[in-house]
Amino acid sequence: MYYSVLRQPSEPEVHNSSGDKSNGITTIRERIETDFTIPQIRHHEGLPSNGSTGSFDVGKYVTWGIAMRTPVIMVTWAVAGFILSIGHHFYYDRLDGSIAGTSNQQNWALRFGTAFSFLTIALLKASCDAAYKQYIWTLFKRKSYSLDTLDKLFGLTTDIFAFVSWEVASQAKLAVFLALTSWLMALAGITPPATLSVGPGFRNETITTSLPSTNWNAKGFANILGYNGHASSEVRQISSSSAQSMSIIPITPPNGNSTFYTQFYGPTVQCSLANSSQIPIFDEYAFKMWNTSYTMASKAKFEAGLGNNSWNVLANATARISPWYDAPMMNVFSAFSPSLSLFIVQQIFIQTSTDSIVCSMRNASFNVQHEFVNGAQTKAEYTITDSQPFWVPSQSGDFQSLTDPVTNVTPSTDYWRPYYSYMSVFQAFTALLNGNVSTTLMDIVALDNPKGKFLFDGNVTVHTENSKILQHGLSACDDFAHVPWRQSFNATFKDNSASGNFSTISNNLFTKPAFMCRNRTLIHAIEDLANNITISMLSSSNLVSQNAQTVPVTYFTAQNIYLYDAKNLVISYSIAALFTLFVLTIGFLSLKFNGVAHSTSFSAIVATTRNAELDAVSRGHSLGALPAGLQGVRLRFGELVGNGGGMKEGVSVGEGVSASGREGSGHIGFGRVENVVPLRKGGRYW
Repeated sequence: MYYSVLRQPSEPEVHNSSGDKSNGITTIRERIETDFTIPQIRHHEGLPSNGSTGSFDVGKYVTWGIAMRTPVIMVTWAVAGFILSIGHHFYYDRLDGSIAGTSNQQNWALRFGTAFSFLTIALLKASCDAAYKQYIWTLFKRKSYSLDTLDKLFGLTTDIFAFVSWEVASQAKLAVFLALTSWLMALAGITPPATLSVGPGFRNETITTSLPSTNWNAKGFANILGYNGHASSEVRQISSSSAQSMSIIPITPPNGNSTFYTQFYGPTVQCSLANSSQIPIFDEYAFKMWNTSYTMASKAKFEAGLGNNSWNVLANATARISPWYDAPMMNVFSAFSPSLSLFIVQQIFIQTSTDSIVCSMRNASFNVQHEFVNGAQTKAEYTITDSQPFWVPSQSGDFQSLTDPVTNVTPSTDYWRPYYSYMSVFQAFTALLNGNVSTTLMDIVALDNPKGKFLFDGNVTVHTENSKILQHGLSACDDFAHVPWRQSFNATFKDNSASGNFSTISNNLFTKPAFMCRNRTLIHAIEDLANNITISMLSSSNLVSQNAQTVPVTYFTAQNIYLYDAKNLVISYSIAALFTLFVLTIGFLSLKFNGVAHSTSFSAIVATTRNAELDAVSRGHSLGALPAGLQGVRLRFGELVGNGGGMKEGVSVGEGVSASGREGSGHIGFGRVENVVPLRKGGRYW
């Protein structure tokens, strides 16, 4: 039922041509009465009626209960905002690492990101505003506020100047927090669009490419067939460069920005501590070094052409520190290569102040990963598999005169060429180690009293260094840096030293950077050096065969790509989501407290302010301007009593009974605080 206002049709004009004045006056009065006929209210379907006159049903009560529209809107806006924030993340994540394209395409990507951010924050703010509206009605029911404060509370989410009120700040703290959350929600939308940027990057493309591989038949490895002067100058130069940097010499890549694997067989060494059958050889070496006129070999036996000549083993002869001559000396490092039989596994024997190490030559498969960025080698990592002992003749002379022990025939020169290529690399490697490094105490003073006693200051200096090991990175190992001078000296010469036992003996001779010695042990560092030298042979065009292997090469083409900082986007949206959830919780608690879903629309204001008291207060101010005289009027929302509700004063309010004393006739609205009593949720009001 609904009502419409209709005007009665006007009477047709009556013209008096006779000129009778009385009749003319009557006609004008009739027209006035016709034009200002009081409208009639016609009864239609849609609104209640008590009769044919169309009067309203004055006995209708308010309806308690939460309309689903408000909570659905609160949740829908929030969920939509959460979904858009997640969509923003996935959109940027899809772009991350992809080619940025033209400037126009980049601009569109940023525009979409800005749209995601704007809509996300707008929806979260709308959800917070809806929850805030429900909360302020709980304040109106529990407290009274001045008319100026009510205006500010209604506009706190839209008018920044509404915060400038002591009563708002002191009497509505949570409302201020909720409104600030709504205002500051926009800050969460600043960072997310900027988490996508454009920067330099690489596009990956894998193409099968022909690459060179080490050619062990190349004549560049050695000048002649045989041991003497075997390794070529190029092999020695590559070995020396690799040793000085303790790294792999870069090869020529197929592209300045690429990564690929190469696989080949080559010589390597495997090192371990000497076994019981090898220890006597070290003992003999040490004995001859300190007790005879034996000259320390600066070359390995096979390199010096000594063939099968072997030493007579002198068992149990040890000399880690020299006998007492002019000054005590410590053998820090020695390397030599004894030969024991016709076909042997070539070895290099290494003695330090504390350990005896044997490294044996082997043949192994190298699998090397190369990586280049802007033409510079950034990675050269390798793994070794299928490692087998490498047997070679031990005698001097030309390989071509030897007989294969398996086939018992004399092969051609080409048959032996890979052998002496391997041996050239091994000789270049051992040439970096062979020889001796010993240290001695300096500034020794012989005393007359007591006779035969000596005084030392405890400083160490190099005595002998006919090994090249001090020229490269192996001297960074602890075997050099922490020579046990103090223990050995005090144990050997305690009876000759007038200084007594030394608590410290300075040793600052070996100061190479620690990274040059892997795991800080000489055993691993020697193996690294041998492998680095073998792999470095790929860097020489004279030692490789071009297009010898076909491998997949990943090329990195420099291009502008999208770079996505997911962390900052997630943090920004997560903070906004947490605050939104908090505000929503307050909103739903407010709905439960209120018992209805309130509104701040014009119709809601009209419905809650229609009473005689407010009519009297607002008389003369119907333009809507708020004069200073009304700002201090204190109002509260509840059941109107006394003059506020147009009832008689002094009537008590009971459950289901209005302030007028008549059941179901109480009126709800804003009124002066003295004329308002609290609402009873579920009570009957009109």
